[in-house]
Amino acid sequence: MDSNTSVETVLFTSKKYSNGESPILLRAIKDRQPKYISTGYRCHPQLWSKKKHVPTKKHPNAKKLSAVLAKQKAKLLDLILDFEQEERDFTLDELFGKYSRKTKKITLFKYLDQEIQRLTENGKIGTANTRKDLKRALSRFYSGKDLLFTDITIHFLNSFEDDFLKRGVKENSISVYMRTLRAVLNKAIEGGYLKADRSPFKQYKITKLNTKTQKRALSETQMQQIIALTVNSTDTKLYDAWQYFLFSYYARGMNFIDMAKLRWQDVADGRLRYVRSKNGKPFDLELLEPAQQILSFYRRHNGAEGYVFPILNERHTTAKSIKYRTKKVRQEVNNDLKRIAHLSKVNGNITTYVARHSWASIMYRKGVSIAVISESLGHDDEKTTRIYLAELGNKVLDEANRIILNNNGIPDTIS
Repeated sequence: MDSNTSVETVLFTSKKYSNGESPILLRAIKDRQPKYISTGYRCHPQLWSKKKHVPTKKHPNAKKLSAVLAKQKAKLLDLILDFEQEERDFTLDELFGKYSRKTKKITLFKYLDQEIQRLTENGKIGTANTRKDLKRALSRFYSGKDLLFTDITIHFLNSFEDDFLKRGVKENSISVYMRTLRAVLNKAIEGGYLKADRSPFKQYKITKLNTKTQKRALSETQMQQIIALTVNSTDTKLYDAWQYFLFSYYARGMNFIDMAKLRWQDVADGRLRYVRSKNGKPFDLELLEPAQQILSFYRRHNGAEGYVFPILNERHTTAKSIKYRTKKVRQEVNNDLKRIAHLSKVNGNITTYVARHSWASIMYRKGVSIAVISESLGHDDEKTTRIYLAELGNKVLDEANRIILNNNGIPDTIS
């Protein structure tokens, strides 16, 4: 229990009822400040032990009343322990607020439906889709039957994982489902639908799943091969895919969704100003010459009003229509980028996301700090950036190790 917080049952003798009884209260003291809440029970002062904080043996219902009060006290202590496990401070108002709040009754699928509707109405289509995917996966696993929050136990999660593995689902994909389920349960705990100590994710560790993906970043040499490629602008789809990839690269690894939403009003004085869709971070960056040339091409061919790139148009007015249209075009672009990779003799497939990873990796190889790369990408913290760059670990170390060799590849003589 929090060393600064004590809990006890007390008889509040300052108040007396007509029959001489006084109310029994739960008292919590934190940082020397007390707060009280009613237990709903009363006791006569002559039948109450001030030393033990329980009714005396002379009380006609001593055992039953003592048990009820002990249960209420234990509930309050459990809530303090929850705060402690979450490693966050709390006020007594928060503590008693959680104590008074009853666990709401709702099935998991009903809750997911509400979350999907709320997220959709708020324009968070991508997050809403992850909830839809989770509901489908749970329904398949549980034979279409609904679930209670309390059904999600450590045993359930292990069986859920095993079912995925038996069907050949990659661990990286399984981790997405598990992270989504964990987020849903955490949200349910905040809403009072589930007690914090009932979450199985205190035992189940998502990090045990192998989430390593195939290499996404290109080397600087490979990027130069793509840059040097000649693509005829009459081959519209292929040309657009090539230009989108390069613009993303030159604009600090700009996300495809942000490129799609880019308007000409965001371009001025040789700079690009926009707000990142994923986290609302504002960007203000200098447009490099190659990026300006790309914009000049689209300005000449599409005009200088509305959207910069021919991905969205004024018919896409809702978050849902923008999301689906962008997803459809990105899939088409990724298909065309396979051809770009083949034509430029770059091994493996490339996607719009590879431009972002490549920019980060090349900057890292050139000695730019992770902090600067993280800020440039718009990441909320450096942890995400380190995941981007993790694949470079051994290669960078190998290259650093070669410093001990001279230009002829012979070890330097130690004098």
